Amino acid sequence: THISVFKFIKTYRFYFVILLGFGITFGASAMLSTYLINIVKSLGGTTSFYGIAVFAMAASELPFMAITHTLLKYFKSEQLFVVAGIMYLVRNLLICLAPNLPILILGMLSQGASYGLFTATITYYVSDHIDRKHEMMGQTMISMMSTGLGSFMGNVMGGLLQDCLGLSIMLIAGLIMTLIGSLILVVFSLKQLKTHAS
Repeated sequence: THISVFKFIKTYRFYFVILLGFGITFGASAMLSTYLINIVKSLGGTTSFYGIAVFAMAASELPFMAITHTLLKYFKSEQLFVVAGIMYLVRNLLICLAPNLPILILGMLSQGASYGLFTATITYYVSDHIDRKHEMMGQTMISMMSTGLGSFMGNVMGGLLQDCLGLSIMLIAGLIMTLIGSLILVVFSLKQLKTHAS
């Protein structure tokens, strides 16, 4: 059945808020990933190091995506959202404040426990908590908020901030966005857990 975006948001409020938090953290991460080469070079790294960093990021996602199904047998989706929210903070803090290249790589390796874990969990969440007839809309919303809104916001803002104010201001903006997004993920997931528990 067709459902309008607004009606969907009203019906699945918690799901939308979680996606909003994800969209903001995803925007910050997209900004950092797009301009990662500038961060690497500012720390004295080379383009081949940049290649290694990107590979590390992608490689760390797979194990987390693979184990999410098992994790969900022992933990609630909301608990995994909290972990992903905290790991997003860790990831972007390490990347933004990296004093050297090894710390930067550590940040990139947190991609698995943040993005990998969140994406797999939210996908399972849709099939478990969203009415079958609205499932398609639920899945579409994930891409809309992340690759759509998040990427657009992060990349445009990242470019503008760097051009006008420099790399360090862009990194501060990335941190602020991550803080807001992670807070939304953690606070609302814990609130939802409390509601279920009572």
